[in-house]
Formats: sequence, structure tokens, C-alpha cells
Amino acid sequence: MRTINKETGEILNITNGGLYTPLAVPAYQVLVKAGEHIAKDVLVCLISHMGMNDRSVYPSYTTICRETGRGRQSVAYGLRVLEEFGFIRKFKFRVNEKARNKYWIQDSCYNHSKMNALALSYTDTIGRCWDCNAQ
Repeated sequence: MRTINKETGEILNITNGGLYTPLAVPAYQVLVKAGEHIAKDVLVCLISHMGMNDRSVYPSYTTICRETGRGRQSVAYGLRVLEEFGFIRKFKFRVNEKARNKYWIQDSCYNHSKMNALALSYTDTIGRCWDCNAQ
């Protein structure tokens, strides 16, 4: 959990991994290398809706379309790609008679060691184990 100075907005403690950024830089880089620019735009939109202490977001398709400049089918494709790469998880819930989606931003967006095999295939190899040749 982060502690933020209410007067200045300064982040007083930084979690493991170094400097804090709301943009998921590792996930962004993977999506660019994979050529999935629609998914990259959708991820940036979802992250812009993220709260201070919660990684769950629930913008509507209309909101995502408006903020990304993409159509509904493109947004659906982008969300599907983000799920395949393991960067988000989608849950459905009901509000009165209307079905809504809630998206959970996963740790794999920020941490290479938690990415699935598909996402890792688009990362640069930093080092290998001398014994087993694993990355």
C-alpha cells in the first residue's frame, strides 16, 4: 500500500521494483513488440481509470471507445489480447438489469517474472542460467 502526502501529492514509500509509475511499462513494451497497438491503447485507457489503492477498473465499452478512438470491435479485440497476454482478468457483474464488466490489472503488467509464456516471448533476454539455459 502506498502512502501519499495529501498536500504535495508526493509518494512517500515505493514498493519493490523501484520507482513508481502508473503506466505499466513492461506490458506496454511487450504489446509494442508484438505489434498489438489496439491492445496497447486499451491498456493505457484501463490504467488511466485505475484508483489509488485498487487495480480494478470498470469503464464501459463506450468510454473505452471514446478514449482510445477505436470502434467497439477493436476494443473487444484489444481486451481479448490483453487477457491472452495475462495483463488483465475480466469479470462480469450486474447493476440492476444491466450487465457490466470489471477488469483487474494483473501484476504481470508491471513485473516480467509474473508474465505468461506468450508475453515473455516478446521480451528481451537479459540473462540465462548456465546450468539449465533458462532465462
